[in-house]
Formats: sequence, structure tokens, C-alpha cells
Amino acid sequence: MFKSVESNTILRLYAAVPASMSADGRAHAYSCPNWTSHPRYQDIVFADGRPEELNRWCTDWADRMSATDRENTRCHFAEAGHDARPDQLMRSQSLREVIDWLEARWLSRLIEAERFVTYFQPIVRLGGRPEVMAYECLMRGQSEEGEIIPPFPLLRAARAIGCLEALDVKAQKCALRTAAGLGLETSIFINCLPQNLTNQSSLFETVLDTARDYDIDPSRLVFEIVETDQIEDCRALQQVVDMCRREKSQIALDDVGTGYNSLHLMTELRPDFIKLDRDLVSNVHQDLFKSRVASKLIELAHELDIQTIVEGIETDEEWRWATDQGAELGQGFYIGRPSPRPQHPFVSCS
Repeated sequence: MFKSVESNTILRLYAAVPASMSADGRAHAYSCPNWTSHPRYQDIVFADGRPEELNRWCTDWADRMSATDRENTRCHFAEAGHDARPDQLMRSQSLREVIDWLEARWLSRLIEAERFVTYFQPIVRLGGRPEVMAYECLMRGQSEEGEIIPPFPLLRAARAIGCLEALDVKAQKCALRTAAGLGLETSIFINCLPQNLTNQSSLFETVLDTARDYDIDPSRLVFEIVETDQIEDCRALQQVVDMCRREKSQIALDDVGTGYNSLHLMTELRPDFIKLDRDLVSNVHQDLFKSRVASKLIELAHELDIQTIVEGIETDEEWRWATDQGAELGQGFYIGRPSPRPQHPFVSCS
């Protein structure tokens, strides 16, 4: 096991480069300035750095390897300036395990300190004067130096160390606390990972309790189920959706149009909102295939009494296409970018 170290401690990480490693992986190990070839032992490199620096360097190197290479690359930690023997490397951890540990350190500290920031992006009614119907709460982290961390590194690290649940709950609590502090009166879209909702309904109840603590009526909450392709237990999710509706909250499905699962969930869960996938919306006015698929999804949603949110609107042409197709709501950079303080829509066209 690795010992606990402070974030500003300089560590030396040794890595044995296997002969079977891909050419790209080997080239990076010997050409990247962050790694130094060992002066005595062949095919061993080392790097000196703080844990967060080592995490970045290791991840960058691992991205150039196969999964097998990441397992076969054996690593050993030492104090900066201390040498490591070959036999120590044979008893040490794989590069994958090293990255998991490094990611666990910074993410665990971030979660424990609740260093989260909520960004808000407006969702507006289409047709006529744009009116903000809701704000989607978007998770961001904050480093110890105050830098904003986008969601992808947070989710990737959480998956690696198995703390998606803790990440989800802390981010949701931050969103509700921030929305209440800003005095938002619109509906609030809260992102939810489906595996967390289906694991135990108590997570949903925790969010509702937090909303009540901040005097946010549950009827203003829209639980947006993201990563719908990861849903495995639809029956368990349906139970949470039923509980949600008993509290007068609403349900939205994200990324509809990217695969069969999202269409299947439309019929099973019968959400209040669907969000058209942004890849489907991009340049939809210029792509006949995209246009027909997207317009049929809007038409189907109308028939099922589901409101459609056209996500990823970035141009006037996409805005006008969504309006012409009869979609009820829109979201995207053309309307308003995510911001720590809720913005009014940029657009003024009808």
C-alpha cells in the first residue's frame, strides 16, 4: 500500500517499461521531458513531482498504451532523490493502480472539502420572446489553488476509485445550496447518474431533504437522467421515478437520439422532458438525415405529451430550425453559456 503524503510533497515514481509496450508508449517514456531514463538500469524511467503533477504525467502516458501495457508497467514510489532496486519494482503496483491512487487522493480531498462550484445554463421557451423556463445545474470542481475543474476529469476519477455516488450527492447538494443562495425562482434541472438512482432510493430522498432544507419546493426540481446508455436495471429506476412523481418533481432524459436505449426509456419511464442529443442538433439545418430523425423525435414526443428540449443550439439557424419544428424548449451557447451566476438569454429573435 502507498503511504499518505501531503499534496506539496515531491515524490519519485519509478516505472519499468515492458519490452512488449507499443511503440508510441515507449517513445513517450523516452522522449517526454517529464520522464528520465535511469542511469544504471535499462528500461526503467522515473519522474519527480507532486502527486497531482505525477497524476497528469501518468495519465498522459497511459493514454498512449493498451490496457495490457498499463497492467504490465510496474511502478514504485520513493522519496525524491532516492533510488529503487529492480526487485522493488517487481513487488510494486501497475501503472493503472498508481493512477487510481493518485486520482483518489485529489478527488477524495475535493469531495471531503466539498470544493464544488455550480454553473447554471438557461433553458428557454422557443417561439416568441425567449423566456427562461429553467436553469440546468452543471457540476464543476475546484482545485486547491482555486482553478475550475470541468466535469469529465471528475467523473473519470470517480469511476476509477468507485466514488460516483459521493460525487453525485455532493454536487447535487452544492447545486441546491447555490440556487437557493442566488434566489432562483425557476425550475431547476439536477443531473443524476442512473446507477446511483437505481442503487438505492435513499439517494433521491437525500436530494429532496436537501431541497426542503433550502426551502426549494420539490415541484421545482427536474431530475435529469444522464448517461442513459449505462442504465441496466430499468425496473429499479422506474421505482425511483414513481417516487419522484409522488413528490411532484419531474423527470428529463438526456441525449435522446443517440441509441435504442433512449427510445426504449421514453416508453418505459415516460419522462416529462427529453433532450435531443447535441450531436444530432449540430448543423441540423444543413443535414437532411439529421433533420428528419430529429423532427420525428419531436413529433413522437408531442404524441406522448413529452416536452422536447433541443440541446446544443449554437447558431441562429439551429435556433430557427428548432422553433420551426415546434420544439418547446432550447438550450445552448447561442442562448446562454454556463456561468456561476444565472444569465438571461443572449438571443432576442422570434
